[in-house]
Amino acid sequence: MNTVDEILDYAIDQEQQAADFYASFALRDEKPGMKKMLLEFAEEEKRHKERLLAVRTGEHKLTPEKEILDLKVSDYLVEVDASDNISYQDALIVLMKRERAAFKL
Repeated sequence: MNTVDEILDYAIDQEQQAADFYASFALRDEKPGMKKMLLEFAEEEKRHKERLLAVRTGEHKLTPEKEILDLKVSDYLVEVDASDNISYQDALIVLMKRERAAFKL
């Protein structure tokens, strides 16, 4: 990736992948609270993608809305696999690790 457009395309793709990831987990989960949370995360990722698309077309400037306090909680969590029978706790760990990676990007 050498250009701003290539970087934005990569970020847009990552947001779509995140939305798909959360939505696929929501479809597999039977707990209403967790399903709702995952669908909300998927929608948030779609909003991120739309914002980046607007940046790419020049309709929106990419500026931080506010400073984000990083408690670095995910730095102290063990890695877990995102399996079909994932527990609520493990799902939260996967979500936090993915969001941390996205934030760093």
